[in-house]
Amino acid sequence: AAAATASGTNMALQIAGIVDTRYGVKGCDFLLPYGLASLKLVEHLARDALGETHDEIRLPTFVSEDVLRKEERVVARLRNLREREAGEDLGDLRQVLDDGDGGTAATTSGRDGIYRVRDGLLLRPKRGSLAALCSMLPLWIRSHADLPFRAFHAAPAFEVLRGRHVPLLQSAERTVVEAFVVEACVDNHAAVEAAVEAAQRILYRLGISFLATKRPDWSSRPGAWYTVAIDALVNGSAVQVFSSSSLDQAYSREFGITFEGEDGDTQYPHVSSSSLDCSRLLGASVAVVPGPIL
Repeated sequence: AAAATASGTNMALQIAGIVDTRYGVKGCDFLLPYGLASLKLVEHLARDALGETHDEIRLPTFVSEDVLRKEERVVARLRNLREREAGEDLGDLRQVLDDGDGGTAATTSGRDGIYRVRDGLLLRPKRGSLAALCSMLPLWIRSHADLPFRAFHAAPAFEVLRGRHVPLLQSAERTVVEAFVVEACVDNHAAVEAAVEAAQRILYRLGISFLATKRPDWSSRPGAWYTVAIDALVNGSAVQVFSSSSLDQAYSREFGITFEGEDGDTQYPHVSSSSLDCSRLLGASVAVVPGPIL
């Protein structure tokens, strides 16, 4: 029955001119003219929401293994600290981060969901965009006059699909709009809240029911102090379409991002990152029309 439902959904998407799933590579679909036009409209909503406060950039499709290994150190350090320092306040965790303790990171060779092009070079995974950007920020940020730094990019994100393929909602290549904020403030809760509010306005425009929640530590973005995510409610299922995370100074310290403050002292900026999955938003928009897609 599930196979018949999936087959019927795929045929409906094909007839509607949205997606053709008959390519033969698991998780890879052809966007048909109407589907591509619809996806561009979703991207346009995201660009409108970010265009007044962020500059658009384009990150390379490839990322080096060395850059992702730095990100793995951030992730492993925070995970180990939370295991060891459970129940202590955030300030204590930050002090241990300052001391450089936190254990050994996993290597990218053991990570699931990554396409390796050749030794030392990978297709940039969705979570690798921030690491790629942070590797360049020490060249762009030197003083408090360079902050706040706000940028976004819209590009495909790749991951090895190991579960069931659901057109638009669960595929190996999806279009995402990612936004990054680097600032000198003590905390960046305001940046996270602004990103969540912008994403909510987009979902209202698309007529998609959703639920915004602050994720528990085990469900937050790896390496983040906390994450707020939005799930689209699709035929009784929750599909994550957006997340915004406060990364504090962890990435700044790992990637050596510093700036000269107004008093002449050297400081680490605070970083936040947001991701809007345009492909999933399109899939959720299609799914609100009567008829199963999941």
